[in-house]
Amino acid sequence: MQEEALRSTLAALDQRSVKISEFIEARSTELTKLVTTLRGKTGGSNKLPFQQLPRHMRRRAMGHNRYRIPRRIRSLVKNEEVHSRKPALCRKHLRRSHLLLKAYV
Repeated sequence: MQEEALRSTLAALDQRSVKISEFIEARSTELTKLVTTLRGKTGGSNKLPFQQLPRHMRRRAMGHNRYRIPRRIRSLVKNEEVHSRKPALCRKHLRRSHLLLKAYV
């Protein structure tokens, strides 16, 4: 009885095992994409300009006065502002009929 139990457990373990070489071959493209993505993000390219500054240099006033921003990141901040700036609309303008219609369609 013990021998049969041992054989059945060994058979079950053989079925559950993963052959690493086959796994790597099957997932090689996914693994290469993962590695390239991780290597690309180590240089700080995934951070916003203000996040690249050391913590002791970060100031709230930089958003209001552009001369408080260090020169080395001013151009990055300027590019970011161009893409993200939208004119703020007051409630009166938001309640216009054509804007209300866009909200429901």
